[in-house]
Amino acid sequence: MIAVGELGKEIAAGARAQGMNPEHIYICATREEAIRQARAILSDFQGGSWVLLKGSRGMKMEEVTEGLLK
Repeated sequence: MIAVGELGKEIAAGARAQGMNPEHIYICATREEAIRQARAILSDFQGGSWVLLKGSRGMKMEEVTEGLLK
């Protein structure tokens, strides 16, 4: 899980509280940082892996999608 921004910290805290492994939770300050982190994580996966992006238009998630597709 990659959470972005101040509200992302709250989402990450909720994920930890519900039992998600803290080693699988990353908090990034910016979309650009999130893209770099996602690329690093995805480099360990084989083809055919799925990625779920969840966010708002206000957070400009389409920029994250475009960044990952490059």
